[in-house]
This record gives sequence, C-alpha cells and structure tokens, in this order.
Amino acid sequence: MEHELPARPDADADEEIRRDSKDLQRGFVINLFGYIFKIAYAGLLVATIRLYGPERFGVFSVVQASLYLALRSCSFGFEKGILWWVNQPEAKGRAWRGLRPVITLTWIASSLVAVLLAVAGGPLIAEWAGSESAADELRWMAFALVPMTLMDILIHASLGKRRLEAQVFVREGLASLTLVLAAVVFFYVGIEQGLALAFVTSNLVGLAGALWVFKRAYKDEPRSAGTHAFKVPRSLLRYATPMWLSEVSTSALLRMDVYLLAALSDPKTVGVYSACVQLGNTIRQVRRSFDPMVLAIVAEIGVSRDRRRLAAGLSQATVLVMGIQGLIFAFMVCFADWLMPLLGDGFESSAIAVLILCSFWMVDGVFGLHGIIVAGYGRTELSLLNVLVTLGALASLMPILVPPYGLEGAALAVGLAYLIRNVLQVTESRLITGTWGYTREVLWLVLIAGAGAAVLGLSWLGMAPLGDVYSRVGAFIGFLMVAVPGAFWLHTSGRLNLTPRR
Repeated sequence: MEHELPARPDADADEEIRRDSKDLQRGFVINLFGYIFKIAYAGLLVATIRLYGPERFGVFSVVQASLYLALRSCSFGFEKGILWWVNQPEAKGRAWRGLRPVITLTWIASSLVAVLLAVAGGPLIAEWAGSESAADELRWMAFALVPMTLMDILIHASLGKRRLEAQVFVREGLASLTLVLAAVVFFYVGIEQGLALAFVTSNLVGLAGALWVFKRAYKDEPRSAGTHAFKVPRSLLRYATPMWLSEVSTSALLRMDVYLLAALSDPKTVGVYSACVQLGNTIRQVRRSFDPMVLAIVAEIGVSRDRRRLAAGLSQATVLVMGIQGLIFAFMVCFADWLMPLLGDGFESSAIAVLILCSFWMVDGVFGLHGIIVAGYGRTELSLLNVLVTLGALASLMPILVPPYGLEGAALAVGLAYLIRNVLQVTESRLITGTWGYTREVLWLVLIAGAGAAVLGLSWLGMAPLGDVYSRVGAFIGFLMVAVPGAFWLHTSGRLNLTPRR
C-alpha cells in the first residue's frame, strides 16, 4: 500500500505567497478602475473650488480636518485593530466577538463627540474666519461624524477580508464623488451651506456602500457565537490601545499643516494650500490604498515570521505602487502649471507647491510600506513613536519655512517631516524582520523608471525651442514611450514574477 508523502515544508508557504500575489494584483486592478472615479472627482473638485472660492473652501478644509481628528479620537484605534484582529487565529469563524462591541462603542462615542463639536466648536471657527456662517458650517458638518466613524470601521473590517473595493469604490469613489457632485448641485439650487450639507450627504451615502460591502465580506460569519455588545476581546484591546494613540497622533499629523498654516495665514491661503494637497494626494493615495491590504498580509506573516513571503509581498506591493505613482508623477511634472490656474484666481503660482508634495509622496510611496510592516508585526508602540517624531519635526519646520516661502515652504516642511518618518520606518522594519524586504527584481522597475525620467527631461529640453506646449506634451509622450513598453516587457518576460512557480 502506498503512503502519501508528507507535504514539503515550503509548499504551504509557496501557496500563501501565490495567494498574497493574487490579492495584490487584484488590488492593483481595482485601483486602476478606481482612477475613473478619481478623474471624475478631480474635475468636479475644480468646479467646487471655483464656485465656492478659496476662502470658503479654506474654512471647509479646517472644519473637515477637525472632524477627521475627532473621527480618530472616537474610533479608539479599533479601525486598524479590527483589520489586524480578523486575521489572527482566534478570530477565525468568530470575528463577530470583536466586530459587535467595536461597532457599538464607536457608534456611542461618535454621537457624543458630534454633539459636543456642534455646541462648542461654532464660536471658535467663527472667530478665526471672521464670519458667523463658518459656525453654521461646522454645526452641520459635525453631525456627519457618526456615519464617518461607522463607515471607517466597516471599511477596515472589510479590508481585513481583503475586500479592497471597500476602500477604492466606496470611500475614494462613491463617498468622494458624492461630496463634490452634491456641492455643485447644492450651489446651483441656492442652498447657503452647500459644502457642509454635501459633506453630510457624502458620508451617509458612503456608509450605505460600506455596509453593503461589509455584509458580503462577513456573510459566512456566525453572528451569535460568543458575542457581547460591549466586551472587546483582550488581544484586540491590547493591539488597539497603542494604535489609538498612534492613529490620533497620525490624524493630527495629517491635519497639522492645515492648522499651522491657519495660524500663520488667512482662510484664502489655507484654501489654496488645501487644493494643492488634494492634487498631491493623487500620488499619496496610491500607496495608502494598498496599506490595508498589505497590513492584512503582513499580520499573517508576523505570526510565522516567514522572510521569504515578506520579501515577495513587499516587493510586489512596491512594484505596483511605483508603477501607478510614476505615471501620475510624470503627468503632474508636465502639466501642473496648466492645472492649477483652472481652479480660479489665487492658484496661478501654486504649481511648485504641488510638485514639492508629489516628489516627497513618491518617496513615501516606496518606503512608507515599511511602516505597515512595523504595525503588522504588532509593534504599534513604534508606530506611535514615529508619528510623534514626525509631529515634532512638522511643528518645528512650518514656522521656519512658511513665513519666508509661503505655500512652497509649507509643502517642503510637510515633505521633510515625512522623510524623517520614512527613515525611521525603514530602520525599524530592518531591525524587526532581519531583512530589507526586497527582491532583486524590483531593480528592474527602478531602471525603467530612471530611463523614463531621463527621456522626459531630455525631451523637454530638446523641444523647448518649439514652445511650452510642445515641450510639455512631448516630454510626457517621451516618458510614456519608455515606461509603458518597459513595464510590459518586464511583465511578459517574467522578471517581475515574484511568485513561486508551481
């Protein structure tokens, strides 16, 4: 009688690497489709800013920043905690033990904080903006905090099941498009607080979309086994508590530039800068849209400490992020000077600030993934430390660079602060995992990107005598003629095949 041979020790690991690769590639395709929404959003954002003006958009941006900080405060770190927890062995088939109390507690907290902001925040924003209508704007927007919080929890829970459409199609697509579309419609209807009501509407619509994806992701999970309305599993609580401090600090960091600029300037300047941030975020969001997927993968790897799987996953994520970011960055380099004046008066000289932000977000797109490794391995205290250091750097650099350099100084301060964070993340990731986390195949894409950048620069210089239009369009076409065939060759030749062969 023949006996079945035991499976090779690497067989399971190879299968996991293939699964990671398949999920990352699926995320890449979803992200590409998501750019249909992003392009539509960009066009409607231009219309929104032109209709409401930089001053009102500046007030809206400050209130929005405050609400996102409140969101992180009343989420208790559970959004990232649930993303990590649902991938732990104890949650298999018992995810509702953590989901139910998290949803209940964050619902209660966000309701209380929303009322507090509506009552106490109005006079503060009115004094800064010099307008009572700004207080009304905050009061309307404050009640969006409840659907904002619940949507965030449901999206992260869905991402824990590797359902990236929750991030791309719901948050970045449905909710974002509803915001700008409703703002335009409300303006023409004649609603005074059009921006505020559009914000509330977008979060309600986003919550409905997040709930739909969430129910599909957890349709096979039993909802009654060992659940309690308020009892959070201890392991989830241990992970989420330092992550809560880290997320609140991160949220403060993400909005600190707006707050500091508001203290150093006026609503119009804040509005112009916020528009620059929105355009710069087209690059930043590429990597951030992959973060939950990478965290879900790394949370599993953190249990087995499989360096080979880590290198394969990080390398493929890096390749996919660089591929999308490089194309957007080349477009922004060539055409930012044409895009910014479309936003209206006051935006004519803001292209340099956009390009500064885009340049640093390119670096963050590659090396920021190491921060996900640090968090995925359970070292949330280091994530908190990194945020605090970055906050300190930003708080120091903004007062130094903004007064003499204005918008460009603000963008440079943000970029340098995040560069410091990237250095910390890469160092910590190396110490925790014992590896840099890259395979040699990544160098091929770096070479193609470098060649594309060189051709872009040479084409620009060579066509400069023909005029500005020829030099910009020709430079971008030159980049595409190198980058697209190069990426296609790397894909078809198998040099970027980071998965083990069967």
